[in-house]
Amino acid sequence: MTSTVIALAIAGVALLFLEMFLPGIIAGVIGAILLIAAVFNAYYDLGAAAGNITLLAASAATAGLWWFWATKFQHTRFGRRMTLTAADTGTAQAAGLAELAGQTGTAITPLRPSGTILVGGKRVDAITGGDFLERGTSVRIVRVEGTGVIVHRCD
Repeated sequence: MTSTVIALAIAGVALLFLEMFLPGIIAGVIGAILLIAAVFNAYYDLGAAAGNITLLAASAATAGLWWFWATKFQHTRFGRRMTLTAADTGTAQAAGLAELAGQTGTAITPLRPSGTILVGGKRVDAITGGDFLERGTSVRIVRVEGTGVIVHRCD
């Protein structure tokens, strides 16, 4: 029975280790189930002392794997390939939109409430204040937000 407990524990730890590399959580769940089965088998077949030792070993192995993943894995060559490291250097506003505030344009698509307007020969994504505006309606840009503008109907 000792060999069964050891085999279950090794298989469980191996599957938990593979969980770091495989998509989904199936390997990790099966690994955790195998570790729990190893602990239960140790308590049932080998006694309380062996069960306690198995529980301690399984807990230490699991904690060690989590520690490795959290602190060391991302710094390995393989970990760097699996981990997103690129930083977005973009801005919250699209370039050139800030100077459009206050200008007027024409809706080239229906704005229900979002669509596209034409301002100074440039197509710009726009959102109304909640009104639905038809194509060809004259609009004024009241403010710039992100990659689009907020518009109101020109009166």
